[in-house]
Amino acid sequence: MRGATLVLLIAVTAAACTAGSGMFTEIALDTAAPSTPAELLLGGGRAFGECGGFCLSELVLRTDGRVILELSRWDGERPRTIRNRGTLSTEALALARALAARLDRISREETYGCPDCTDAGAAWVQTWTKDMPVRSTYDYGRPPRSLAPADRFLAGLIDALDACEATDAVMVEPDCTPRPSY
Repeated sequence: MRGATLVLLIAVTAAACTAGSGMFTEIALDTAAPSTPAELLLGGGRAFGECGGFCLSELVLRTDGRVILELSRWDGERPRTIRNRGTLSTEALALARALAARLDRISREETYGCPDCTDAGAAWVQTWTKDMPVRSTYDYGRPPRSLAPADRFLAGLIDALDACEATDAVMVEPDCTPRPSY
């Protein structure tokens, strides 16, 4: 019995670790803003392997300017999520479109360095081609030069939706739930 429990625990942990692995995730299919790959413009996020709170932040920007941030943590037997939404300003949407177009024109590596290998976190920038995500992952806070503008833009949106604070770039929806502080 203990062996079966251990196997189940390992399988659930592995699934949790790969949930934000860059495939077309649940966040993109959010019921408040359902999306098809053609409606997805830009995405990104952060993850911290050795963390005691909401360790995964995943952001999706839609072509219509809707923004969805999903914050996730593992609470014992199941993941717990907070999903915050907002709308980009006209200027921020134009910038997001320009950044996505630029990212589609440049050559990108799938992985730069060894993201989160030293428990310093990982970050990523993502675009979509047809139905496939194109994701580049790197050490948190150290994006490659070619990804730095997109990283800065996405980090500002993540921070705003994480704290439920509107900025010049994004209007946060009233039912926003700030990341709990521990």
